Amino acid sequence: MIKIGIFNNKGGVGKTTSVINLAGYFSDLGFKVLLGDFDPQGNLTLGLGVDNRKIKTAYDILQEYSTMFIGETDPTKYVIKVPDLLDENKDIVNVRNIDIIPSNLTLERANLTFSSEFGKDQMIANALKDLSKNYEICIIDVPPSLSFLTTGSLIAVDYAFIPVKTGYFELVGSQVLIDTINMIKRQLNPNLKVGGVFITQLDSRNNLTKQMLEELYNTFGDLIMESKIKSSIAVAEALSLGQTIFEYKPNSNAAKEYKDWAKEVAKVIGIKAKKKKGVKN
Repeated sequence: MIKIGIFNNKGGVGKTTSVINLAGYFSDLGFKVLLGDFDPQGNLTLGLGVDNRKIKTAYDILQEYSTMFIGETDPTKYVIKVPDLLDENKDIVNVRNIDIIPSNLTLERANLTFSSEFGKDQMIANALKDLSKNYEICIIDVPPSLSFLTTGSLIAVDYAFIPVKTGYFELVGSQVLIDTINMIKRQLNPNLKVGGVFITQLDSRNNLTKQMLEELYNTFGDLIMESKIKSSIAVAEALSLGQTIFEYKPNSNAAKEYKDWAKEVAKVIGIKAKKKKGVKN
């Protein structure tokens, strides 16, 4: 199982939206996808149409992988199969090859509960390792911070992709994140790679945007991915309906931009998209 994380310690950069649409692209092509929602806000969970009020979540998985737990670990019991929701609720329209480790505000306890836990940084990695035989691709969403949940996710994944908007604070935050990734690579996860920095919510009409684009290229150089995702109301509308942009408006510019980016991700991580009937690569 190839493990991907979408990271940024600055909120509002399209992180969760990118996770959902990347998962939708791979799922539509026939890959079995596991999503890990390690953000206490639970937007990824809600975006897939999952009612996250009274469910077991990522927090419960972490409890099982803590040294406080004595017994046989079984992370599969905390995974929600999105296709089952389709059968129960005909109003939910979504891709059919996605399962999710859900999240809600209960996950906020993690930073306190496991702050002194021995081996806490390996909990997420260990849980995903035990789930890996059931999936081909795992994509993780994390909070917009450098908390234990973020660093634990960086230790667990093979590739980190970083969405950025063309703004000063986004640029500074991304630099800090790159430094953190390099530190974790040196000390805790030598297999970790920065898959790329990709630009979201682009408004090319803005003169400040052009200036910040130059700054981004000067700062990150070859890490900047070719694909760029422009601001689009359709993307937000799709998310509010529990759909990917490929389902909501498959012929839109936004769908093309996300598909181009997803293809680029596939190339970076070294997989060839399966050809599935009715789907154009």
